[in-house]
Amino acid sequence: MRVPEFATADGSAVLVPVHLLRTLERMMLGSSWHVEHFRPAKSGRLHLLHEEYAPNVVTDVGANDLLDKYFAGSSYTAAFFVGLISSVSFSAVAAANTMSSHSGWTEAGPTNAPNYSAGTRPSLTMGTAASSRSKVASAAASFTFSGGGTIKGMFTTTNSTKDGTTGILYNAVLFTGGDRVVASSDVVNVTPTFTA
Repeated sequence: MRVPEFATADGSAVLVPVHLLRTLERMMLGSSWHVEHFRPAKSGRLHLLHEEYAPNVVTDVGANDLLDKYFAGSSYTAAFFVGLISSVSFSAVAAANTMSSHSGWTEAGPTNAPNYSAGTRPSLTMGTAASSRSKVASAAASFTFSGGGTIKGMFTTTNSTKDGTTGILYNAVLFTGGDRVVASSDVVNVTPTFTA
């Protein structure tokens, strides 16, 4: 098996092991999520409890779907939705996760606390790609909680059904600042920036 070569600035070749190339690919294709956690104050105004930026794991099926749609020209509809990862039965997110198989985590919603008031996962509306090779959501995906619980992170999928197990799981994101304990009426807004 031939090891891929890359040319350096001085023209010499550098051999790069395949496992390192896969690591570099995952670093280049990704996203950062801006997360804001609010709680209603007695005055009725929302009080910001926490804010952070969190990197993600692009799943194998998500990366393959992106490549198939862009380079192979297979049918494509830009419909993406954001879901939340519950702390219930959590162990890990992994690149091998799919919507039908993610044994290391469960979705926050009707089955696993905390649930949020919307009947479906919020849609993700993306703006135009920037010259910095990034694409930012034009509006935050917003969750207003109807019950309390703990969330570990979020994910992007092509299916709007809460607790749904079909569609493409593009990525999964864990909070970098630790779990978020939410109460009924809390609001969490997430705004992703995708990079290539």
